[in-house]
Amino acid sequence: MRALTEPPTEGRVHFRIGRKDRLSLYRDRGESWDRVCLKALAWLLHHRDPRQPLLDPPLEPRLRADLAALDATGVPTLWVKVAPIEDATVLHACRHLPRTRIQLIVAEADPEAFLARIRKHVHYRYAHDHLEVVNFRVPLADWVDPEDLQIPDDAMTTWTL
Repeated sequence: MRALTEPPTEGRVHFRIGRKDRLSLYRDRGESWDRVCLKALAWLLHHRDPRQPLLDPPLEPRLRADLAALDATGVPTLWVKVAPIEDATVLHACRHLPRTRIQLIVAEADPEAFLARIRKHVHYRYAHDHLEVVNFRVPLADWVDPEDLQIPDDAMTTWTL
C-alpha cells in the first residue's frame, strides 16, 4: 500500500473499497485526518452487516454516534463512536443502551491506557458483554489508502469489556 498524504482542505473525501464500492465522507473544518480514516474503517468493518448501519444516524444529542444500526423503532442495535471519545459519552451510552452492541474505534499507541481509562469511568455492570474497543495500528497514514481501503490482518486488535 502506498503511504497517504493528508488532503489539504475540508470537504468530500472518497474511499474505494474493492472494485465496485465507494464511500464518500465529508471532512469538517478542524476534523483530523485520522478521525476521517477511523470513520471509514468503522464503516468498512460493518458495511456488509444486514442491519445496514448508517453514518451519522439521527439520534438524540447525548447518544450521537458516528455509525449506528437502528431497529424499526429507531433504537440502536449497534452504536459506534470514533476517537476522540469522551468518557461521559461512553458511560451515557452504556447506561441507556443496555441491549445494544457498543463499539469504540480508536488508534492508540498505548491501548492499555485507553482501556484502563474506560474501565475506570464505566462500571462493569454497564459494560459487560456489550462494550467493545477496537484499536487500529498507528500511524494510520502508513497503511490506510483511500484508493484501496482494506484492513490488514495485523492492523486491528479488539477487546470486549
